[in-house]
Amino acid sequence: ETALLCDIGTNGEIALWKDGRLYVTSAAAGPAFEGAEISCGCPSMDGAVHRVALENGKITAYTVNYAPAAGICGSGLIDAVAIFLELGYIDASGVSPTELNLPTKGRRVYITNDDIRALQLAKSAVRSAVDTLLDITKTNAHDLSRLYLSGGFGNNLNLDSAAKIGLIPKELLPRTELIGNGALTGG
Repeated sequence: ETALLCDIGTNGEIALWKDGRLYVTSAAAGPAFEGAEISCGCPSMDGAVHRVALENGKITAYTVNYAPAAGICGSGLIDAVAIFLELGYIDASGVSPTELNLPTKGRRVYITNDDIRALQLAKSAVRSAVDTLLDITKTNAHDLSRLYLSGGFGNNLNLDSAAKIGLIPKELLPRTELIGNGALTGG
């Protein structure tokens, strides 16, 4: 099959299998996916906002192990930005007129324009690497039978949110699979 494998984190490792050849690249995405250098960022730990959803018109934030909020990790940041973008609180360029608060119990958790910019840079690094591999191999996203996402961060990613912010191509959404620890599986 023609397939793409992405391990997304502080660095993004991307591999494309096509016509019996393996093409690889990497991207320095920066620490935003890990919650670092984000105003209220934290790793995926007890109390980290790891998922944000729009339920019955209300934003709901979920924390790891339902503990009081300690901050927001990368998967929660992607969900929050996707929802705030959908609701019009963030414009198409990634700017918000104010800090964006999440409804949490425990620590106040909010997102700033600098946080959005950090996420944009991380997303752009990974997406540019993916697009570059597709371009140099003359592969269209429609030619891919599967997109595999690996790694701890990738395993907790809401795929719809990732597509809404442009991290993964929307047309690959139905063919995307979370595979967890790809290195361990491969080994």
